[in-house]
Amino acid sequence: MKISIKITKDGLDSLNNALQYILFAQAITRVEKTNQSILEEVYRKTHQVRYGFVSGKPKKISLKFYQASILEYFLRHIIEKEVFSTTSKIHHEIRKIADELHQLVV
Repeated sequence: MKISIKITKDGLDSLNNALQYILFAQAITRVEKTNQSILEEVYRKTHQVRYGFVSGKPKKISLKFYQASILEYFLRHIIEKEVFSTTSKIHHEIRKIADELHQLVV
């Protein structure tokens, strides 16, 4: 099952900023390693789409259900831990993406 979301360039930049943290994380347990692997797949996909932006129109990103689900959990964790200032644009964009993913996954 695939899930598609439309995302702006600012949203994609914010998502890439959030996903960069996963590249430096040290996964220990089997679940952590699995989640890190899935999030790295999503990071590679969003990174490729980011360089394909030419106009200001939103792009559509398709994710497999398990990728969307893990991404939504990860973004909620980022929001909860307030990694980015709650007044920042990045925080707002991440919250929008997480909310959209939540509606599609549930």
